[in-house]
Order: sequence, then C-alpha cells, then structure tokens
Amino acid sequence: MVNIGERFKCLRNSKGLSQREFAQEIGISQGTLSDIEKGKFKPSIETISAVSNYCGVSTDWLIKGDYSSSSRPSFWEQLDEEVDKILLDLLVSTEEKIRNKLNSKITTKELTESMNRRLVSLLNLSITPEENEVLTMYKSISRREKDEILLLMKHKNNLLNIERPSS
Repeated sequence: MVNIGERFKCLRNSKGLSQREFAQEIGISQGTLSDIEKGKFKPSIETISAVSNYCGVSTDWLIKGDYSSSSRPSFWEQLDEEVDKILLDLLVSTEEKIRNKLNSKITTKELTESMNRRLVSLLNLSITPEENEVLTMYKSISRREKDEILLLMKHKNNLLNIERPSS
C-alpha cells in the first residue's frame, strides 16, 4: 500500500532531486522530508500544498492516493489513477531492489536518469539528448514560466509559418 510519504518520495525522484533539494523547494528541512518519506511524520497542510503546487498534482492524490470524492472522476481519470498507483508501486519497489543489489552506492539522480534512459529505450521512444535536456529543464520551472515558454513557442511558430511560402 502506497502512503503519502511514498508519494512524496516518488514525486521527488521523478524530478531527480535529492531530499535536500526537494525539501528546499517545498520549504521544509531535509530531516522533516526524510521522516515524511519514511512514514514517521505526517506533512502539514502547508507542506502538502507546496508539494501539490511544485509538482502539479492534486492535494487529494497526495493525501489519499486518489481523486476527490466530491467530483466523480471520468473513466480516463480512473484509468490514469490506477495506472499511477501501479507505476508508483513498481518504481518504489524497483528503487529498493536496485539499491539493495548495488549496496546503496547510487544516488537518486543517477537512478532516475538510468531508469529514464531504459524506459525510453524499452518503449522505443526517439528523443535526442538536446530534447531530453530541454524536457529536464522544462520540468524544473514554475507553471507561470512554462506558460510563458509555450506562448513564446506558439508566437515563434506563427512567425515561421508566415515567413515560409506555402507550397
């Protein structure tokens, strides 16, 4: 069963951050984050809100692992929720297995990068190192900055379409 601490850890790992870096981003100490991830301490409402905003996930998902009961999720939301649960369980158990085999001689960032490379390879996705670098940077910026970048890209695309003669 995945708890709130494991969801925090999964989100942190998905961003490729150490506990210290993630704790700094969400405004708590590294020790507090460690205790939350181990299930020794429950996060405050402020911490849950900070993680929700930073990672772009709902507070309902963080707290309960599912969508709010006040609004019935659609079929696709329910499917996504079930897939998320399975993938989160898989990621947590995979990380533990790899760390045990390698005697914890791997950093979270190294493990995340390795898992990302393998997933891309296994799923036969084609992405250049430059595209991967852009995606990594994009994931680390705020929602406002992402909106600005998307707006700029759309504007640039429109300009290019105007300048290119149609065939």
